[in-house]
Amino acid sequence: MRLNEIKIWKLNILDITLLFIILLCVVLFYTNKSKATVEIETENQNAISKFSYVVLISGVSNTTGEVIKVGDELYDKSTSSPMGKITNIKTSSAIGYLKTNSGDVLAKEIPGKLDIELTIETQGSVKDGEYYANNIIRILAGSSKQLKTKYVMFIGEIIDFVNV
Repeated sequence: MRLNEIKIWKLNILDITLLFIILLCVVLFYTNKSKATVEIETENQNAISKFSYVVLISGVSNTTGEVIKVGDELYDKSTSSPMGKITNIKTSSAIGYLKTNSGDVLAKEIPGKLDIELTIETQGSVKDGEYYANNIIRILAGSSKQLKTKYVMFIGEIIDFVNV
């Protein structure tokens, strides 16, 4: 074999540019495909759904209990964003706890005070197991919220979620 007959392929600038363009097209194709998959999953998670939750208002006056009605709209006090519509109301006498000198704890009814459980139905979304009323306000069981209706303001504790 002669050295003249051996052809060595050398990369020139045109070959490098062509390889770069092919590599860029492959990368763009796969990143756009993965973005489309993420967008579809996000749309499914952010879908509007209807759900209900229960709010406990403790130790309010009888007058406050009389003002709250089924069908009233409930709003977040700080943002005035809708939190849903009241679909059910359960009232019971407010219970207070007293500690005696001997260390015993006694449950006593507080005269003129009520505990009220409101069932609220709302449109919202569920994202990663968290509930959002009106797709804005996060609703967590055990959390307290300052709430209002058209006629009264109060602090309520979210105690449960009800499937709709």
